[in-house]
Amino acid sequence: MAWYLGDRYYGLYHHQSRATVTLGLEKDFFKNAGKLRFTANDLFHQTNASGTYSVGETDIYFDRTYATSSFTIGLTYRFGKPLRTGYRSTSTAESEQNRDR
Repeated sequence: MAWYLGDRYYGLYHHQSRATVTLGLEKDFFKNAGKLRFTANDLFHQTNASGTYSVGETDIYFDRTYATSSFTIGLTYRFGKPLRTGYRSTSTAESEQNRDR
């Protein structure tokens, strides 16, 4: 997944563009009873807020970097068999289909 936010102006503020890329992998195992997930967030560490604004004769430049990079691993396992529901009738509103007008 990729996210991009271009240059923008908010009143006095000018924010420069920023972007992030997240990668996720998922693998089923043991006949779909288990699932392993890996997620890498903000791979290139590009989500920093930077820009300029002016107040009177004072020009302010900012470049804030956030610690948004992260890696997560998740493991789920389903014990037992899933419950199955048996339906007796598969018709859909049979009495309503043959109704006279």
